[in-house]
Amino acid sequence: MKSFVFSLFVLFGLLGVFSSCDKDDDEEVNKELILSKEMVVGTWDVIAMTEKGGTRETVESGKVQVIFNQDNTYQIKNLIDGYNVNGTYTINKNVVTATGEAEDEESTMAVQQKFDFIKIVGNKAYINYYSTDLDVAYILVEAVKL
Repeated sequence: MKSFVFSLFVLFGLLGVFSSCDKDDDEEVNKELILSKEMVVGTWDVIAMTEKGGTRETVESGKVQVIFNQDNTYQIKNLIDGYNVNGTYTINKNVVTATGEAEDEESTMAVQQKFDFIKIVGNKAYINYYSTDLDVAYILVEAVKL
């Protein structure tokens, strides 16, 4: 189950990278962020995760990736613990909502996930990630788009 949570963190981070800034000040939170499909589609590499009230943990490049496809399907690949998710997603303003099936070596379960993009600086995004299988309120994910 820890692998599943870790993968979800990674997914959340990858979604954050999908957004990009215009010529706005990179240090400000983009309160008017509207994600487009072009901003989201691609492979996202999670670089760090922080549980609410917890310590920031870095993630080795390529170990956790989230792939958003043009046809509104997505996949989470967690090479650390073998956790994978396949499903579909929708975009509404700055939030990507996903429904999928998570698999690890022990089980398969339905999951619902939400990626709330809070800040984008260049190709790096900061996202509050929520999932039905997590024991914490949210996870702050940092991700970059490859």
